Amino acid sequence: SMYIWGMPGSGKDAVVHAFSAMTRTPAKMFQVQPAADIQAWFFSCEFDHEGTRWEEGELLRALRDGYVSSSGRRVPYLILITDFDRATKEQAEALRLVMDSIEGRVMGPRGVVFPVLPGTRVVVTANTAGAGDARGRCVSANVVDASILDRFERAYEFHWMDWKDEEVVVKGKFPLLVEKCSGVFPQAGNVTGAVRAAIKADELFAEFSHRALCAWLGAAEDIVAVTDTVPVDLLKRALRVVFDKLPDSETRDQAYRLSDAHLTGGTLPTGSAPTGRGPRGGAPRR
Repeated sequence: SMYIWGMPGSGKDAVVHAFSAMTRTPAKMFQVQPAADIQAWFFSCEFDHEGTRWEEGELLRALRDGYVSSSGRRVPYLILITDFDRATKEQAEALRLVMDSIEGRVMGPRGVVFPVLPGTRVVVTANTAGAGDARGRCVSANVVDASILDRFERAYEFHWMDWKDEEVVVKGKFPLLVEKCSGVFPQAGNVTGAVRAAIKADELFAEFSHRALCAWLGAAEDIVAVTDTVPVDLLKRALRVVFDKLPDSETRDQAYRLSDAHLTGGTLPTGSAPTGRGPRGGAPRR
């Protein structure tokens, strides 16, 4: 069993989906929602005109039966549970048996214990290490009981991708930018690096995940597609879709200042970098 945690947009769920696809491992995903009753994942009491009955849940069937192929062969599932640190105490307790499932136990209706199909793997993902929100940006994260965390055999912290890897990904996602203006990617990388460094140093109260980067480049590609032109200040225009969501004007101004020196034409109203230096250490822009 595995506990993967890290900042939003660091690829926690994506790597599990990719592993499933690349290895052709059948997988099921369950998302924790604080207001939801996850007992139905295991079993529930249903009723109709014929009376009441126990209905087995999707997670119970996946853990016990696995994926049943057309030939009847049972293949163990990879179970992904996302947003695990959003679980309430009651939900976490309900999931305790899932963590024990590596020992072959899952509880069904009326207290019946079913064996778990050998080879079944459980992975949960979260934004925090289980001690609650420490950064002030994931305030819905709860503290996870230490005895539940102890049941995970592996725990890994995920970080944002290095630009050399992330650039390959975004170029695959935005082929029109590659075709029309491939020079925007180094600029986007410089901005991404500067903003994320400030976030990691607690100098900027914000997030700049891979999702935010894709929103930015997606807006830029929309501009190119709709206007059939490549404006000189393309990335500046598109950057609004990310920075306009920041919580206050001071944070937005700070983010624009960090980006200014890395974009053609700058981001500030005057077009002048606050350091008095232009891109690559050149003369100040006028």
